[in-house]
Amino acid sequence: MDAWILIRQRPCSDRLFRIADHAAEALLRAATSGAICVYEVVSPFTSPRQLDSHRLILAIAKGDSFAYDGHDMSRTGNDKERVSSRRQTELAVLQLIQREPAISRVELAHRLGLSTANITGVVGALVEKNFLVEEMSAAKVVGRRRISLTMHPDLGKVVGVDIGTFNLRIAVTDLNGKLLGYREEATEMARGREAVLSRCFQLIDETLASSGIPVSKVLGIGVAFSGVIDVAEGMVLSYPRLGHAEQWKNVPLKKLVEDYFGIPCLLEDSARAVATTERFLGAGQNFQDFVYVDAGMGIGASIFIGGSIYRGFNGSAGEFGHMTVDENGPLCLCGNNGCLEAMASSATIIESVRRALSKGVISKTLEMANNQMDHISIEIIARAAEENDSLAYRVLSEAASHIGASAADLVNLLNPEAIIFGGALFRAAPILLLDQIRRVVRQRAMEKSVNDVQLLSSPLGTNAGAVGAARLTAAAMIDTIHHRRGAEATIPTMPQPAVPAG
Repeated sequence: MDAWILIRQRPCSDRLFRIADHAAEALLRAATSGAICVYEVVSPFTSPRQLDSHRLILAIAKGDSFAYDGHDMSRTGNDKERVSSRRQTELAVLQLIQREPAISRVELAHRLGLSTANITGVVGALVEKNFLVEEMSAAKVVGRRRISLTMHPDLGKVVGVDIGTFNLRIAVTDLNGKLLGYREEATEMARGREAVLSRCFQLIDETLASSGIPVSKVLGIGVAFSGVIDVAEGMVLSYPRLGHAEQWKNVPLKKLVEDYFGIPCLLEDSARAVATTERFLGAGQNFQDFVYVDAGMGIGASIFIGGSIYRGFNGSAGEFGHMTVDENGPLCLCGNNGCLEAMASSATIIESVRRALSKGVISKTLEMANNQMDHISIEIIARAAEENDSLAYRVLSEAASHIGASAADLVNLLNPEAIIFGGALFRAAPILLLDQIRRVVRQRAMEKSVNDVQLLSSPLGTNAGAVGAARLTAAAMIDTIHHRRGAEATIPTMPQPAVPAG
């Protein structure tokens, strides 16, 4: 049975505000589990004489219908709207706590624009329903220990998968993002799509088993893929990598995962998955408007506006690697000439070094690769550049100049707070690359924008893509978890990221 609590007051002093909040908090704490509680504050009257400023009128009742002071208080259409509003408030609270675990009630109230009493009632109900757990901080804040809120660990787990050109990574986390298990091994794309996916599914099973987590406890699986994808349809449209394009054309990867595991799957662009980890755990934590650039065998980007990912009209925003740098430049695998990816990716840098070596150019890179041309990697090239190898230094500097020119366009177009550079290329040579990029951006970007933008390297490691895929999946599942809680367990439909209509 629902408990309806009506609190009317004239908030003419700070003292009455405190009295009302304390009264509401006490009443809401006393409400039965799952009760719908209405906390209404009447606006100040035009004349103080119209209402005793020290009088609080409290009406408490249980049931669908009651009367107070001769007025019928039966549940109406407005009441139903309040029920819906309560549920939306609960969902907003869960979503914010999932995004930012260990947040406090005071922070929740501030962020959501709600009163402390309202938040206390909502959080209390969610704790009773085992959606949330409270943890007492060891440190005291103004005389009392801070109580933080996190998602209940028994709500379920999520799996994040990062299928990269060279490495396959699996992360298992809870809804708070706590890493419970992790595996990484070579993707071996040369074996073909069927073999890669078969091993991927097997590695997911192995990671769950080694973490002591049964598949039945997994709420969803997020897959990050670096090709051109349709997020809404869960489809890999293409994979512009030499020798692999045809095998990965129009692959229904989301459906393949769901058919194998019987669990909802979310397919996401790998740059966005890494950027999500960057936003909450990396250099992006202090920014609302920034761009994350991921440079490895390919180049991609993710744009954050107001703290949220900008996906564009049909979800294709962020193809930074296919901005034209040189109209007469080399042919890119996308079919265009002079794309940034064709001129500055790790694949291009490695190929440039190998081509120079085959022409007789002397470089430490070959010796570092044990005189095996196919063993030359971006890490070896970066190490050679640090030892003043002229070939290695030149190809990296040229790549940085191209990235810098394109980054200057981003600064002029978007006026971001920051551009954060990550991926294998920037993990290998962050200082050399960033120094050159900063010089080029200062030369090419408009003065007002360039004076304010921060150009940073990502502090994240190689697991960022898998962890980001898991985090995106957890966020997508909150609504489903909230609505199905208490019902018989069924396999829910994975909500897809919204694509703006315009």
